[in-house]
Parts: sequence; C-alpha cells; structure tokens
Amino acid sequence: MLAACGGEHVRDTGSWFNGRPARLGAVASGLGLTDAVGWHPADVYGYRAFTSPSAVERYVLRHAGAGRP
Repeated sequence: MLAACGGEHVRDTGSWFNGRPARLGAVASGLGLTDAVGWHPADVYGYRAFTSPSAVERYVLRHAGAGRP
C-alpha cells in the first residue's frame, strides 16, 4: 500500500500491528522509499507517542466517541 499511493517518502515512528512493532521503515526502504520527508510531525503537532498497544487501547477507551475530551 505504501508504494501504491505514488509517494516517494514515508516516515514511521513506532507503529504497531497485531501487538508487535510494524517496522514500516524497513518495509518502505525495501520498496525504495526514503524517510527524508523534510519535516517531523512533532514539530507541527503536539502529541505524546504511545509505547505499547495497551497504552493506545487505554487512551482510545477514555477519549474516543462523541462528547469525550
């Protein structure tokens, strides 16, 4: 899917898939894509990266849905 979008650059900072690190940087590199996107999301968006799948689940359960912060 990364190559099918027609892009040349992709940057991943710790995605998970099925409870394991997805290693999308290695996948992208194998497809000939580079991670030199020219900017870093943390420079634009204020967020804290989650360190485990359970941290993502806890956050979503607390914050997802209408009327929640």
